[in-house]
This record gives sequence, structure tokens and C-alpha cells, in this order.
Amino acid sequence: MNGPAPLEAIAHGAVFINPKFDPPKSRLNTAFFYDKPTLRELTSQSPYMEHLGKPYVYTVDINNATALRDAIKSALSEKPTPFVPEEFTPHGMLIRVSMLVSRDLCSKTSVWPPPTALQLRFGVPEESCEKACDSSDLICEPSFFPLVNSANVLERYVRFLLILWLRVLPLFVH
Repeated sequence: MNGPAPLEAIAHGAVFINPKFDPPKSRLNTAFFYDKPTLRELTSQSPYMEHLGKPYVYTVDINNATALRDAIKSALSEKPTPFVPEEFTPHGMLIRVSMLVSRDLCSKTSVWPPPTALQLRFGVPEESCEKACDSSDLICEPSFFPLVNSANVLERYVRFLLILWLRVLPLFVH
């Protein structure tokens, strides 16, 4: 599902029509993912491309003929300049290589991304990390899971929310 073709398309100035999956595809509902060791939910053929958006990417429900037709018409009217996201440029590659070679891979003290980059978000029950983070324009980062999946962290965060709620509630009660 995730491959380089969409990136190659926009790098050459083409528009990518990104098929949206509703419901998202996962190991729970798609045979291809059944034996894969992930609970990741794919919301489209290329979830990364969703974040790039128009004029390079049109994410559309391809089962909705009207929406698909409108997206194709809009895409045909676009004349985007060739575009390569920073992380796929030579500079972006050098940044990643630098991060790898400057880390002590034998030490457990080197952590990337750093814990200071963590921003907690609570989703609704059964909502994926990707959806909860996307609603706040964030990206779900699985390397943070061990930092937050502990009773101590969750208790502190819930306590903080409760205190905040108790301070804000009187402002709305007359």
C-alpha cells in the first residue's frame, strides 16, 4: 500500500488522487494485514500523502462518483510545480544519516524523538492514535508509547485534567 509512486508523481509535477478508506484498513478488517504485527489503521492508500494536501494530493472516497469526478476535475485544473517534501530531499536524507551516525546505538540513553516533543492527546474510545493526533494536526509517534503507557503518567494526566476542569467549570456555571 505505501510505496514511492505518489512521491515520484508529485516530484514530477503530477497530482496524486489518493483513495480514502472508510472504514480505515487494518488487521481487524483486511486480510492483507491479518498477520502483520501492527494495529495501524490506514485511512488511505498513502496516509503520509494526506498531510501534503492540495494542490499535490486529493484524498477522496473513490466509491463516491461525484466526489471522485470533482477531485479529478480539480486535479486536471491544477498546475502544481514539482515538489519534494523536505524529508525526501538530499538535505533531509543527510539530517537522518547524521542522526543515525551521531547516536550511540548501544546506549539506551539516546532517544529520538526526544521526550520533550511529546504532546499527549486523548482520543475517544476505539479511536486510533493516528486519528486522535491528526485532529490536532500532530503525527502519532509510536516511540512515545512506552513513555505514556504507564499508570503513573496516566494518573498524573487525568489528575491535571480534573483540576483544570474544576477551575474552568465555575466560569460556565452561573
